[in-house]
Amino acid sequence: MGVFLHDLHQQLKELHQRQARQPLTLYRGQGLSKTDFEKLNKSRLISFNNFLSTSEYSLTALGYGERASELPDMVGIFFEMTIPLSVQSVPFADIQEHSTIKDEKEILFSMHAVFRIDDINEIRENLYEVNLTLTADDDPELRNLTEYIREEVADETGWKRLCLLLVKI
Repeated sequence: MGVFLHDLHQQLKELHQRQARQPLTLYRGQGLSKTDFEKLNKSRLISFNNFLSTSEYSLTALGYGERASELPDMVGIFFEMTIPLSVQSVPFADIQEHSTIKDEKEILFSMHAVFRIDDINEIRENLYEVNLTLTADDDPELRNLTEYIREEVADETGWKRLCLLLVKI
């Protein structure tokens, strides 16, 4: 599985380097548990620790958020993501020509994309718009958090380091 994930990451990097550079606004709709939603705070960071599928079409993403809002114990989230031209912290690429769903205009981010929460607004009951901006590697809060995590697990190696980190989360 690790080889597959590494290969996918490399392919995204290659596509990212070839595709045009321009600021983007992207969208994602999903559900969050009410507990996880309550942890979201304006001006804080949010990390997507898996490959992140987004769309250039807001209505596509909003539909996913609306469907999630109807599930018990879930909150529907409509993410609006600003991707500044200057930020190169995580590779992402337009994968429309590789996707089975051609009409979604899908942009895929590699793992560990970190965004700053700019604003949270209620669209309607149980459905929220969350505005995000992709963070740069030199973001002070991200750098401090990364350093803190390194210090917390510095004396361990391999699987033990991962287990310790997961326990602390």
